[in-house]
Amino acid sequence: MWEGDRRVVTANPPPRREPVGEQEFKRRLALTAAELAELYERLDTAPDAASSRRSDERIEYRVNDIPVCVEHPQGGESRFLMYGRNLSRGGLSVLHGGYVHPGSIVRVVLRMRDENGIVVFGIVRHCRLIRGSCHELGIQFRDEVDLDDLAGWGESSSGEVANAGGAASRRLDGRLLLAESFEPERVLLTEQLGRLGFEVVSVATPGATLDAVQQREIDLVLCGLSVLTDGCLRTITRMREMAFDGTILLLTADDDPQVIAQGRLAGATATVSRPIALDLLVAQLRSYLDRSEPPSTLVSTAAGVPEVKPLLNPYIQSVRITADQIDRAYESHDIPQLRELCLRLKSSGCGYGFEDLTVAAMSALHAVDFDPDETRRGQEIRRLVRCSRALHEV
Repeated sequence: MWEGDRRVVTANPPPRREPVGEQEFKRRLALTAAELAELYERLDTAPDAASSRRSDERIEYRVNDIPVCVEHPQGGESRFLMYGRNLSRGGLSVLHGGYVHPGSIVRVVLRMRDENGIVVFGIVRHCRLIRGSCHELGIQFRDEVDLDDLAGWGESSSGEVANAGGAASRRLDGRLLLAESFEPERVLLTEQLGRLGFEVVSVATPGATLDAVQQREIDLVLCGLSVLTDGCLRTITRMREMAFDGTILLLTADDDPQVIAQGRLAGATATVSRPIALDLLVAQLRSYLDRSEPPSTLVSTAAGVPEVKPLLNPYIQSVRITADQIDRAYESHDIPQLRELCLRLKSSGCGYGFEDLTVAAMSALHAVDFDPDETRRGQEIRRLVRCSRALHEV
């Protein structure tokens, strides 16, 4: 039986040992060794990644092909092979190429030192999107496991497993204010961003938007209020008059250039077009909330897609040539050519699994078009060039 908010499991057999059979399990996430190492480094070196509120010791558990059976809340079962990230006596963190509903009951086969496997029952406590289709699942075990019996674990590190997508991620990503008068949109986007680890405050009116900015610590505003009926532009202008200097993203399905220009003049940092591409939005949010230098290597989130993988290296070579052209266009003050090259990278990055490249190109375009400060324009152009040269070949 599960206690508290845990689901009730009718079958309650003790953990059993059995050979690890993998023929019935499917992999939804395929990464090369280099891609996996880069992803682990990105996760482990994120700010607050080492902080913990758990008493259990966490150890690195870099094990490929962990068999996991997922009992879906709506019925049925799926079997997957997942990548291990870290482990404690009470839980496991794995990387998977899809979303799994929190609350799902799972059975995990952990390899023993004698090469047999032990089946451990658990429950999915969180599932957060990392990038592309890659998700991190936090699994809480029903019964604690003896780590000494398990094979494949390495050096220990402090931190939390079952809540790896919790407070630490929210501190990293900041507090978002979502202003959206259309309730279905507000509910959906609040749920999606909350599931990905963002702390979201949602409001429905201009007045509530201004109150939230004035009374709470807000790092970024997603303003989806209607331009025509909700006074969206006046609300943005008022936020700036109130000395809010954070990022304001205007969410709009209206691609009229006048609307976009009016939003910029009102004080919006950038415009996000609807319908919203969630992966791209998340990349934008993280770009605005964390202005640190891009990583030395950017791995495509589409590298595991068979149809895309053979196209990646030719695309990367083209991007590197484009980066050299951007350098020359900026030095020669050829603004039309510079815009055309930035637009090229903006439109193609996401299709090849490089959302960060698209976001960098969007920021560079915004600087070229709207930022009068030459220093800031140069910073954004150089950031785009660095991103372009950081793409990892497969």
